[in-house]
Amino acid sequence: MHRAFSHRIFSRHIFARFAPLRSWLAGRRKSIFMLSALLLLTMLSADISLLQPRSGYDWRERVIVLLPGVCALPAQLPPAPDLPSLAPLPPPPRQWPTWPDWLTCGGAEALQNAQARALGTFVDGYANTSTLTSTLNQALRQTPAEDDSPEDNGGIPFTIKALEAFSYAGDSPTYTSSQTRQPLADSARELDAQLQRWQRQFPHASFDLIGHSLGGAVAVYWAAAIATPERLRAIHSIITLDSPLGGIPHSIADALFAPFFGPVAQDLLAGSPAIALMAHASGRWLTNTDAISSPIFTISNVRDLVVPFLWASLPGATLSIDDYGSDNSSLNHGAILTSPAAMAEIAQILAQEGMPLVR
Repeated sequence: MHRAFSHRIFSRHIFARFAPLRSWLAGRRKSIFMLSALLLLTMLSADISLLQPRSGYDWRERVIVLLPGVCALPAQLPPAPDLPSLAPLPPPPRQWPTWPDWLTCGGAEALQNAQARALGTFVDGYANTSTLTSTLNQALRQTPAEDDSPEDNGGIPFTIKALEAFSYAGDSPTYTSSQTRQPLADSARELDAQLQRWQRQFPHASFDLIGHSLGGAVAVYWAAAIATPERLRAIHSIITLDSPLGGIPHSIADALFAPFFGPVAQDLLAGSPAIALMAHASGRWLTNTDAISSPIFTISNVRDLVVPFLWASLPGATLSIDDYGSDNSSLNHGAILTSPAAMAEIAQILAQEGMPLVR
């Protein structure tokens, strides 16, 4: 009884002591509520969005950029092939093929529409965002399932916001054939200008750069020497298809590469400053087990005679070498563009969740 009585006295004493405070709070409930709401909004805005990653770039929203290669100069080649035999590559041809339009581009100075040429190079599966989505989903379904493979969830786990085409003239929708043969650094700067524009259009999207031949080298050079860390944070992957990343030796360059590719061939020779720069591209991202360890993936056709797989790799990048078929009109340099197996590789790369970490 004594303890209960003492407790009631103590309680009344405490309540009486804080009565002025309770009265003050009661009169200012509306102000306190508004202050709390303002504080909550400030905290949410500082975090950009509860649904967005802290980097500001969402791997679930993608912009796919297609980078076609050089407009070649077959008229500058010697009358007959003089290519070295390199095992295990197929033997070189005895005569030049009839080159495809996506490689010759209609002439040395012909005007190119960037979108039309990209779609003409990468063919039907990339016609538009819905077609590409369907193509990627089909490729994943046809790929044998593995324990941690992305096809287990029934399709690509992202939305393609836009399908863009790289222009060798930067923000211009057209360029000339000769501009594809300009120095590698010039093309990389034009890519940077376009990426700035696309990032303004799609501020939270992440980017996948898919480059064939020289187009892949432009993307890798950009990542190594031009891109800022902030621009790199928006990159989900860089995928190269039969791209000359490792430096072409003179034994091949003198007979085919230099006359075929024009001035840019000097940048792609073994030991050139451009090749030395590209070798450091993968190092601009950190290796981390909780994210994509390297966003650069090199895919190469073992049959390619224009860019042999021996020179289509990059230090620190993920390398995939396979038989992606033959294409006699391009010395097997275009077979990878129509190969279902190559598309399956691309689909699995694009379906990787998360973002690589920039160094």
